[in-house]
Formats: sequence, structure tokens, C-alpha cells
Amino acid sequence: MDWSNLFSVAGILLIGLTIYDFFMAFTCGLGGSGVCDGDSPTYATYCISGALCICIALLLHKEKPVVLDEEE
Repeated sequence: MDWSNLFSVAGILLIGLTIYDFFMAFTCGLGGSGVCDGDSPTYATYCISGALCICIALLLHKEKPVVLDEEE
């Protein structure tokens, strides 16, 4: 596995964790008690970290130049 693929997977997982955490806080709010353990700064942290991982993966993804054998 290449480093760019690893960062891509990590970024997608972090963004997925953001969506899951937001959904869980949303469903907790529907309960009617008004008390939820979720805090909104985690959404920003997960989302920014995920976007940063995907950007790093794009920067690391480089096409290796094709070296053709020279004929004599």
C-alpha cells in the first residue's frame, strides 16, 4: 500500500466519522431530554483532519516517469 492510498483511506474514514458523529448527536437531540454528550468542536476537528489527509494524499500521488529502454 502506498502512502497516498493510506492518507486517502484515513481522510475518508475521518470524514465518515464526522458524519456518523453528527448523526448520533442529531438522534440524541430527538430524544427530548435535551442533554447530549456530543460536542461540536469534534466535528470541525474530524472534518478538517479528513480534508487535510485527502490533500496530503493528492500531493503525495505522483506518477512515476516511464523509463524506456534505449535501443542501440
